[in-house]
This record gives sequence, structure tokens and C-alpha cells, in this order.
Amino acid sequence: MRKGYQINTHYKGTRKRRYYAEEGDEAKRYNTQDGAVTFAYKGLVIDKRNSFYKVRDIKLEGFPVASVAGVFNDSAYLCSVIESGLSLASPSKLERLRKRNRNVRCKGCGSAFLFRKDNLIDYLEGKIIQCPCCYHEEWQDRLEWATDENFY
Repeated sequence: MRKGYQINTHYKGTRKRRYYAEEGDEAKRYNTQDGAVTFAYKGLVIDKRNSFYKVRDIKLEGFPVASVAGVFNDSAYLCSVIESGLSLASPSKLERLRKRNRNVRCKGCGSAFLFRKDNLIDYLEGKIIQCPCCYHEEWQDRLEWATDENFY
């Protein structure tokens, strides 16, 4: 710096308009699960807590269960281990497992979670399911199914 240079310490703050607008409040999403989600990947049920993955008990003939025992923190590695294990599994039983363990996409917050029939709530003349992240409720016949081909 040159001698006698004055450093500017008075900055004009610029806040985005969405912080002040009413529609900005609707754009903010709150996750009540503290980073925890349960989803299905190619039929296998996986619990995710923050960045740690744990595969729930696997009941698939021919799948090497010992290869996915424990907790993983690398999703790409876990994905490759599951892929190699599924290549050894029975295809007909894998198809039935994928039909039973399906993911649902919430229309409120867009997150995907595992669909379980015991989570259905009887309401009026039908059944509803509640999103574990934003508590948005949706009728069972209007559910939007998510793919089980990718990690969430």
C-alpha cells in the first residue's frame, strides 16, 4: 500500500430482496429430521444419518451380507459394494424386494423417503401419509413415487 492510503471501512450492505419479501418465507424449508432419512436403494433399505450410511437387515438370497455390515461414510463405495452384491443375488427375489421397498417423493419439500404401510393414517374415507421431514400430508392414491436407482 502506498503511504497515506485510507482503507474504506464503511461498506454499503446489500441484502437480497427475498429476505424482506413475504414470498421468501415460503421458500425456506425446514428439515425436522436432523439429517436422518430412510430410503430404498435397489430394494435394500438404507438409513442415512448426517453423512453415515447403514444398510438394514438384508433378506435376499445370495447377497453377501458381510460385505455391507457396519457403517459407511462414502456413498460411492457403498453403492459399488451393493452393486457387486446384487449381481450375485437371485433376480426373481430381487424383483419382489424392489416392489416391496419403494420410495415416495414429498410434494411439499421434495425429499424422498421409504414408503411403509404402517405409516399410513386412516383419515375420513381414505388413508394419508405424512412426510417425516416437513410433515406435509398426502393422500395414498396421489403419492408421487421416487426412483430407487440413486442415493438420497
